[in-house]
Amino acid sequence: MYALFKLYILSSISSNGPEVDVDAVNIYKDDKDKNGYAKINNTNISLDILEVFHLRDYVCSIKGVGNSDKNNLKLWKVICVKSKDIKKQNISTAEEDIAQKLRGKEMEFEVPFSTYFQEISSNKISSLV
Repeated sequence: MYALFKLYILSSISSNGPEVDVDAVNIYKDDKDKNGYAKINNTNISLDILEVFHLRDYVCSIKGVGNSDKNNLKLWKVICVKSKDIKKQNISTAEEDIAQKLRGKEMEFEVPFSTYFQEISSNKISSLV
């Protein structure tokens, strides 16, 4: 593995605060694909063609979200966030919470992943909500 992108998946808020599931997308590099690739649902997708919608579809597949609802899902780029931060700050799925409290930037689905993460360095951990 070359780098790791953590996916913090927020769902409903309970009396204990927000529900947060954590998953990851691993980035690999090898002699065949020197620019790197993401392994999503057992498929290697080159970072040259990886788009945000690939990640949306991955999140939907692991959470059981159907095709009719997946366009309601939003992905946000956040920096230096951990699940305990989300719980401690009582972050909801509201755009204002993610944008203001986590300084998140909403990611557009039809944009290349590399637009948001231009430099992927070895052993770097980045985060998406």
